[in-house]
Amino acid sequence: MAAKLMISSDQGSSASKTLYQVNNGRTGVVVMEPQILTLPQSSIASYKDSRGALNNALPENDAWLSFKKTADDCMVLGHLAKQFHGTSKLTQLKFEQGAAKLMAIIGAIIQKEGLDPEIEVAVATLLPFGEYVNRDQLKEQFQKEAKNYYFRNQKINVYTDEFKCLPEGAGFIASYARKHGEDWFAQRKIVVLMCGHRNTSLLVFDKGSLTHESQTTGLGFIKLVESVMQRSSLDDAELLTPAIYNMGAHISADNPNLRILLKSFHPENFQREADALVGVIETAREEYWALLANWLESAMPKQLDEMIIAGGGAYYLKDRLDQFLGWAEPAWNADERSEGLQNLLSPYPDSESLFVRFRDVYALHFAMYKEAIAVHH
Repeated sequence: MAAKLMISSDQGSSASKTLYQVNNGRTGVVVMEPQILTLPQSSIASYKDSRGALNNALPENDAWLSFKKTADDCMVLGHLAKQFHGTSKLTQLKFEQGAAKLMAIIGAIIQKEGLDPEIEVAVATLLPFGEYVNRDQLKEQFQKEAKNYYFRNQKINVYTDEFKCLPEGAGFIASYARKHGEDWFAQRKIVVLMCGHRNTSLLVFDKGSLTHESQTTGLGFIKLVESVMQRSSLDDAELLTPAIYNMGAHISADNPNLRILLKSFHPENFQREADALVGVIETAREEYWALLANWLESAMPKQLDEMIIAGGGAYYLKDRLDQFLGWAEPAWNADERSEGLQNLLSPYPDSESLFVRFRDVYALHFAMYKEAIAVHH
């Protein structure tokens, strides 16, 4: 096992975002869609036959794994699972899917980089604060199952003595502490507001340690999407999510992001549907903000020294959050090493969106593997 693989992964509900290095070499990126499901192995064989030679997909976009080469069933993940209409299972705890997703990511890196499938891996991964209590279960499950599995019919044996699981937002804290110094960090009360796809969390660090004031709520961006779906005939959350996000506050009948959602063909019906959808999204947006503001009012510590706001959902409401939390003079993202991340993500068509969503795990990767100061818990 000459090579050592180091990965930092954020198993987000909208995508799994991973950075990796082999033997402290160049940094690579893996992005996997969140879908996961179990299928008969024969379904994969049939799908592969139907594509013939027309398959140049990256391993992470053509991912399935099993625990026996002759197993009847396999787990299908990411883009391939999406082709079989798999779901992102937003109601299932992330840690319950986390081991399989990490194993698929490692398998994809091994095949992309041509690494020995018997490999030592150091893992740093993020969980929502509400699931952080399950970190030991995730570690035990991963270390047990990753010892011997098959990824795209290749046998893989992963050995890991280094498995660190931290709450989402910990990357920003580590970066902030690195910037200002360990002594500075150990004397302050710092709050991180993480607005994600499924959850919104407050991490409260006081004198260097995570405190019991930290808490989470189910008011992630998906709640806004679900509210629009409940009020309209639209039922595709994967289509709605980027459309609503990209509209921001510019909700109008002639907005291209809104018009791609419309189903009507007749011009009169098309305009009527557009006008109705504007009202639906405006109402859902105001309601979502009201719910989030009420939660923040009760959850936010009244005394603090520093505040960091991060997460894709936060940028959707940036103007509101800046006004509502202006008294705390919040810093956004609080990580200055952005140029390297932009370069890593430049090949992706949605690089601008990914850039915001990668910032936490990017900061975590530097903290874990660039000898940054530790985040205590």
